[in-house]
Amino acid sequence: MRAPNAITVQPPGQHVAIREGKNSSVDDPVIPRRGLKADVKVDNPSPVGRDQQSASLLWLESGPADNFSTIQTGWMVAPSAFGDSSTRLFTFWRDGPENGCFNLLCAGFVQVHDSASVGEPIEPVSEYGNRDMHSITIYVHQDPKTGNWWLNVEAIDIGYWPQEVVPYLRSGAQYIAWGGVVRYHPSTTNSPPMGNGHFPDGDITKVSAMWNLQYVDENYKLQLPTDYVHQGTNVDKSSCYDLDYSEDDFDPEWGFNFFFGGPGGDDC
Repeated sequence: MRAPNAITVQPPGQHVAIREGKNSSVDDPVIPRRGLKADVKVDNPSPVGRDQQSASLLWLESGPADNFSTIQTGWMVAPSAFGDSSTRLFTFWRDGPENGCFNLLCAGFVQVHDSASVGEPIEPVSEYGNRDMHSITIYVHQDPKTGNWWLNVEAIDIGYWPQEVVPYLRSGAQYIAWGGVVRYHPSTTNSPPMGNGHFPDGDITKVSAMWNLQYVDENYKLQLPTDYVHQGTNVDKSSCYDLDYSEDDFDPEWGFNFFFGGPGGDDC
């Protein structure tokens, strides 16, 4: 997946519906973020074709537009990458235009847990309209001693990205995001569904969602995303996908949360 610095201009074959934070501006210094956390509803968008990918993810990035480092993780449906249409836990890293990969397909992400593994199917998944929803808690954070970035899922340390493979993230992430991303080959297919394939309608049982959003500040402490100076919603193709978020909608049970998704299709 490509993660451009100027994400508001999407590359061909990629669309997003995300909450994002850009931690620098012309007037303000960079404020590094040392991690992200969220409860992520698990869905299975269908159909997702061979030349398509649909993901619900957490995203961290730093560096110049032509040579950045990025970490992305969450769940994904990607038949060409994983061989079927299952919803799977995935990781992705990239450093510059040449280096990076999914999961354990190249050296980079270091698996440490002996049973829980990236690339495994996540079961069960949520069903449309069913209040018995299924979610996973994903927590990506930088170790203050080693500088390595750890992936923790459901309170289990799965593994880590050594700081050497994502060098621009050594000083923290300049860009963070939560939400949905789809990828496809415009020459061979249309845009796939995002989330569970439905637009947000205010009913969490009928759409994809994330809740209890948090980030890790420059002092390595979890914080609520209450500073909206450099945060916002980015939906680059609202006719195909959408995201519903209210800055004032903090819920004692759900924390800061949002709904997102959409059907995709030929006109994206």
